[in-house]
Amino acid sequence: MKKIIIVGLCLLIPAAASASYLAVANNYTVSSGQTVADNLYAAGTAVALDGTLNKDAVVVGDSVVVSGSVKEDLLAAGSSVSLYGPIGDDARILAQNTTVADAVGGDLVVFGSTLALLPKATVQNDVIVFAGRTMIDGTVNGAVYNRGGDTEIGGTVNGNVHFDGGTLTIGPHAVINGSVFYTASSVLSIADGAIIKGQKTITTVPAVPVANGHMPAFVTAAFGILSLVRILAALLAALLAVIYFKGPTKKVVAGMYDHFGKSLLVGLIVGILLPLVAVTLCVTVIGLIFGVPLLLFFIGLIIAAHVYAGIFFGALIFRTVLRSDEAISWRHAVVGVILHACLWFIPIVGGLIALLIAVAAFGSLAERSWRLIETVR
Repeated sequence: MKKIIIVGLCLLIPAAASASYLAVANNYTVSSGQTVADNLYAAGTAVALDGTLNKDAVVVGDSVVVSGSVKEDLLAAGSSVSLYGPIGDDARILAQNTTVADAVGGDLVVFGSTLALLPKATVQNDVIVFAGRTMIDGTVNGAVYNRGGDTEIGGTVNGNVHFDGGTLTIGPHAVINGSVFYTASSVLSIADGAIIKGQKTITTVPAVPVANGHMPAFVTAAFGILSLVRILAALLAALLAVIYFKGPTKKVVAGMYDHFGKSLLVGLIVGILLPLVAVTLCVTVIGLIFGVPLLLFFIGLIIAAHVYAGIFFGALIFRTVLRSDEAISWRHAVVGVILHACLWFIPIVGGLIALLIAVAAFGSLAERSWRLIETVR
């Protein structure tokens, strides 16, 4: 059963199953002229991709710069992500500041504070943005779906523009060959000279109370920033676990690896029953004495489960893909947390796999907690 589940997980993650190039360094660079034939997974303070990547690239760093070319998908997270080279297919980015200066062959999906699509940039399909400020001065051959603070369009959009946010400004050199669907409390600003070939559908909504006019941008950017903070916090917690609590961490991961199905089942049962019992106890005053600690314990298990899910995923990658039997270390934590976080951005299948791993981690932690309670008792 264990082998079937593990093989199934790997088969459902094409990127992980076929990957053979993995790098974790303070400063990681793919030099100009260098070619990476397989999928690349890289993490570091600064990541620079100046060469040619023939397949997918998954990169995390404080600064991520792509000056070379990525032939297939790019998944990047960091404080700043800059794309000065072409991306062959989709680009999914989670960053505070994102700059796109070259071609994206598929969709461009961005979560963060700012997105700048420069004049020479082109996106073959759709642009999907959740950001505080967006500037589109390049060419989008598909549609633009924008939920954010303030957006300026000065380039060409060949599809429709769907905007739900603060203020949309369409500049004098903008060309929109589709329609504009505008939902906001502010007035749509269209400069003289702008061309909109389709219809304009404007829906006015009540203004959201703000302080000093900054709240809308903050709210729309918060999701991306908080997601990045969550990944970094999970990474820090995972590193602390494998360094200072190596023994218990090894047991939790071993429990998942040896009995994944059992851990998953326990996680489902405990995940449903524990909050129900805790809430029921909280109905009475006496029950609060037990209900509140149970709720806090439940929340703690959920947080820990996300951390240990990453560590387990890293160990799984090392064992099944890289064929390495080395003991649990910081490498497993870094690689696993990053890749497990990236799974959530893969539509349907990726999110489902990430959830299953997290539930199994929850179950393994619940088992270890119960055994500890029995020992103390």
